[in-house]
Amino acid sequence: MEYMQELCLHFSGRECPKKIYAKQQDKESRFLKIVLRHRGEPVQLPEGAQAQLRVCRPDGVYLTENCSVSDRSLVAELTEEMLENAGTARADIVVIDGDSRLSTEEFLIYIRKIPTDSAGGEPEEP
Repeated sequence: MEYMQELCLHFSGRECPKKIYAKQQDKESRFLKIVLRHRGEPVQLPEGAQAQLRVCRPDGVYLTENCSVSDRSLVAELTEEMLENAGTARADIVVIDGDSRLSTEEFLIYIRKIPTDSAGGEPEEP
């Protein structure tokens, strides 16, 4: 089962940080469909350009994940490793075209904690 959240990101960086929500330890199920904009207009990436999702987890660990690139949007997976710790992660997208790199505005990922038993362990099976 997959859950796709849509997100519009600007290169100007003047916007208030956008927020998305995820659940701790989800795996192979949470994806972002990202539309890039510049001065309010959708951006079409140059042929051959690559994009990466960069995430700084709540515990300070820095991770990157390649995005799939189409004409006017990107798809990025929120990996299990990115969602390992509950709290607020900071993220952005970097577009790489040859030696050139351009980053989007930052956005926040609120990672909700999974329910645990009173001892703080994993949830028990029914």
